[in-house]
Amino acid sequence: MASAGVQAFANGGAVETAIHDGLALKRKAIRPEPGLVTRQSDRSTTLAATASLQHDLLDAPAWASGVVGDLASTVREDCARAGGELLADVVARAGAEDRTQEEARSTGPPAIEDLAAEVGQQAQPAGEDPLHAAFRHVFAVHTPWSTHPASRPFAATEPVILSLQHALDATTERRLAAVVEAMARAEQWRLAAVRAWYPGGTDYEDLERIISTRTIPPPLARSFDVGAMGRAGASLALVVGQLEAHLVDHPLPGDLDVTIDTPLGSVVVSGRTTATDRTLAAPALVVDEGGNDTYRGVVAGPAMAAVPLSVLIDLGGDDTYLGGDTVATQGAGVFSFGFSLDRDGNDRYEAKDMAQGAGFLGVGLLYDESGDDVYQARTVAQGTGDLGLGVAVDLSGNDDWRITTSGQGAGHVRGVGVLLDSAGDDTYDADDTRITNPSSQSAQHNLSLAQGAGYGDRTGDPTTAMSGGIGFLVDLAGADSYSCGVFCQGAGYFFGQGILYDSGGDDTYRGVWYSQGSAAHFALGTLVDEAGDDRYETVMASARGAGHDESAGFLVEGGGNDRYAVAKRTNGASSDVGFGFFVDAAGADTYATPGSDGPGWYGQATIDSDFADYRGYEGARAVAVFVDMAGNDAYQGAPAGVANGADWKLPGWVSPWLGAVRMPATQVGFGRDLP
Repeated sequence: MASAGVQAFANGGAVETAIHDGLALKRKAIRPEPGLVTRQSDRSTTLAATASLQHDLLDAPAWASGVVGDLASTVREDCARAGGELLADVVARAGAEDRTQEEARSTGPPAIEDLAAEVGQQAQPAGEDPLHAAFRHVFAVHTPWSTHPASRPFAATEPVILSLQHALDATTERRLAAVVEAMARAEQWRLAAVRAWYPGGTDYEDLERIISTRTIPPPLARSFDVGAMGRAGASLALVVGQLEAHLVDHPLPGDLDVTIDTPLGSVVVSGRTTATDRTLAAPALVVDEGGNDTYRGVVAGPAMAAVPLSVLIDLGGDDTYLGGDTVATQGAGVFSFGFSLDRDGNDRYEAKDMAQGAGFLGVGLLYDESGDDVYQARTVAQGTGDLGLGVAVDLSGNDDWRITTSGQGAGHVRGVGVLLDSAGDDTYDADDTRITNPSSQSAQHNLSLAQGAGYGDRTGDPTTAMSGGIGFLVDLAGADSYSCGVFCQGAGYFFGQGILYDSGGDDTYRGVWYSQGSAAHFALGTLVDEAGDDRYETVMASARGAGHDESAGFLVEGGGNDRYAVAKRTNGASSDVGFGFFVDAAGADTYATPGSDGPGWYGQATIDSDFADYRGYEGARAVAVFVDMAGNDAYQGAPAGVANGADWKLPGWVSPWLGAVRMPATQVGFGRDLP
């Protein structure tokens, strides 16, 4: 439930309405009326590039904005449900991003109850056991990739399959058989997703080159069926989660330890509860009953294209996952489906790139149910989608999430990234101390693209520019800490949409530029914090309801005695025909304003680039809004007229270097503080 303060502001859910208003501005910006013409080549090529994309996510963010409310209102109940249903629900909602706004409103996300039938009700000859039939189907799959080096003919493997079958009860066998069957189905589904790109048959050499270089041609970006991969991922997540939930009450025999090599990867099933140290090369399935285990190398990720589905289920113990120098592990889908599920224990995950819930032309899922966990990765990790879906879920514990760039709920081109943490005092850090990816705003700070960030490729070339994806970070409880560099904490860039939602707790936010509900270049950024005595810091500029270049930025703070370190273009700021919206619904708040670091704050419109030379923009609308709805607030060093219990309208600001350019009358800002 939303806090009383947010409800008072939203009047039954108008936070979503405000987001839709921002999207309306965004659509108008890229579909200009006649006469809205610019002489600046960058804008012309940007518009041409956008028009050239058939799937530019203009409508998908409108559906995605509703997902924030859906997740916030239902996830507490979801967490009490069987693990498989929760996993499938999250992945299905993400997978629905590829549909239009109208389809999403009329049909909603796919119903997870209908997804199991495609995998769980496979047919087999009369008298054949389901596990035997499932393995037979796997061995019947043939592609140029299905040459796992350790695989043997099916007949030579049947005795091992039979021994595993005899060790399991009937229900466990059926649950395991459904996951094994999913290995074969995964190959069919992923090839279907590229059918439009290869109408004459799959070009495996070309596809392998794309996978190895992670360079996506724009025509493939348009034609790749992200929605189909999402639906398949939801189906697979459901059967995998059902097996995991079943094994909690029906443990495997303690002496069971079986490895079966198949053309699509090895299957390892172990009932041992002693500590093991495994070095793995992309097994198709690992089921481990417990123990303080160490997993090295690639697990729940594809080390080779021959593994369409890679799943790890670990049911207990303080486990350590060490990716080393490998790429795509710990819940990574690279033209594949990679799922990592850990039910219990204080776990540690260390990886390099493409890990911990990362999807690239695929679906990656990391799911950790309990414990105080540590997640470390370099880039493209912890809930990141790039022409795919990446989901990271942690249900309890005081967790530590650390990355350098592109993660913690990040969506690139036609991708959706979700990080969902439902409890605990958590730390989210997109490292800004070691500069490995310097931003164009400041070479002393990293381009983070993290913590609820959606971003595209703004190349200036209509043949290569591509619109951004959707990134969510959702935290449902605890006193949390967020730290990042540039473009993060609910940030959008080039037709992308980023959302950070925090349900409560005394939180701290630190960002450098374009953070905390901000966006640039036809994008949308939103931060919603429902409650708690929160602290917000902006090191340089553009945060907390800041929209730049026909973008919309929103910050909605629901309650608590909050403190804001106000900087240039923050707390309700419009720059260069943007829309900035800031609202604090309740509490005795403090706004600390530096004496000379303005302008563009407290509801003020600005022009500080050569956008001022766009004569056609003189009729374009831009709005900056600041509202503090209640409480005895303190404004330290604020401009004249900005005070508790006051209304104000700060004059529009134009950069002095632009000379005699005047602020258009249609670009306005205002502020109000209600005592």
